[in-house]
Amino acid sequence: MTLNVSLCVPDGIVIASDSLATLSEPITKKVNVDSKCPKCNESIQLKDVEIPPFSVPSSSFPYAQKLFSVKNKLGLACYGTAYLNARSMYSHITDLCAKLPETSEKGEYIDTVKDAVIGYFDKQIALECKKTGFNLVLQPDDWFPFGFQLAGFTKDVNGEPEAKIFWIRMGKK
Repeated sequence: MTLNVSLCVPDGIVIASDSLATLSEPITKKVNVDSKCPKCNESIQLKDVEIPPFSVPSSSFPYAQKLFSVKNKLGLACYGTAYLNARSMYSHITDLCAKLPETSEKGEYIDTVKDAVIGYFDKQIALECKKTGFNLVLQPDDWFPFGFQLAGFTKDVNGEPEAKIFWIRMGKK
């Protein structure tokens, strides 16, 4: 379990994160299910019904980087799944940050980065599902295997700095 903390104080935003990462493996299973025939009400057994996959912890390590600087303007902390598409979150986030613009052409920079994070990782989830045959439809509506805290400053209506923190949950939409 990851602990990310974002705190707005008079001098800025404090962001902290732990560094323990746990890797999980999906378990799939086929079971036999006792049922009744809808036409004749006779007891039947459905064989080899595949249940939705569930994750089981497989290993852990104490040195994961979960806290990132985005263009020296924003802080991004991640939690949840340590690997996606056989790459670490560190690898994904450093690649994404390298592709981000230095400024925003429309609106606030933090909003541009939030949209980029969501777009990038939505695509990564879709690729992982396609590659592994993982069916998002079988997951509960509150299935969010990873996410982010994005923190930075915007300007209020008077042009004064105003802290803004987003909680971005990635998974089933």
